[in-house]
Amino acid sequence: RNSDREHPEMRLIVHKNETQSPPFFTEDFSGGIPAGWTNVDNNGGGVLWRTTTTGALNTTTPVDKQLNPTGTSASNGYLILDSDSAGAVNVNSDLATAAINCAGHANVHLTFNQYFAQYGSSTGVVKISNDNVNWVDIHHAEAGLVTDSGTANPYSVDIDISAQAANQSTVYI
Repeated sequence: RNSDREHPEMRLIVHKNETQSPPFFTEDFSGGIPAGWTNVDNNGGGVLWRTTTTGALNTTTPVDKQLNPTGTSASNGYLILDSDSAGAVNVNSDLATAAINCAGHANVHLTFNQYFAQYGSSTGVVKISNDNVNWVDIHHAEAGLVTDSGTANPYSVDIDISAQAANQSTVYI
């Protein structure tokens, strides 16, 4: 579950062990937002996550110009929550996976690429849940950023989510 200003490239890979086995769940968003996922505008500002291959609609600021699509899934599409192009609206949108079955997997990692641009005091949070009701923060994209700065593009993230996902038949991210 993600609430974020800019997060254009996210490739989701959940796997047993990055170095020893292939992923058991992947999503590269080449077909858009998958069926069964939820995409919610929490405050009615009209801004939802979308897929793109071209980046932000507004590239007038130095940070936005870094939104060139780069990384592993840039050529076939990636997700973006483009608040800067939305104008003067408060953006608060969540994107959540359908249930992912992690049963039989004792070591589970969430791996993705991101780009997060920090304007003011924005946040980008990745959360995990076993019931789609109670969520635990597992990653803050804005951590360590100052105003008008951004992460590397792409910035590779690998989070050990075994504490929440190992051997669970129902996992939402």
